[in-house]
Amino acid sequence: MRRTLGCVRLVYNKALHLRTQAWYERQERVGYTETSSMLTEWKKQEELDFLN
Repeated sequence: MRRTLGCVRLVYNKALHLRTQAWYERQERVGYTETSSMLTEWKKQEELDFLN
């Protein structure tokens, strides 16, 4: 359970950071669909492969 919650926290914080950054830098909204696509790409990265 600890591992699952750690993964959820990591994904949430990473997505929140990117969505906030997009808004403050470009006034661009990042929705669920874009965030879901980002998660798919994160899972392909070697350092985040544990998310699979």
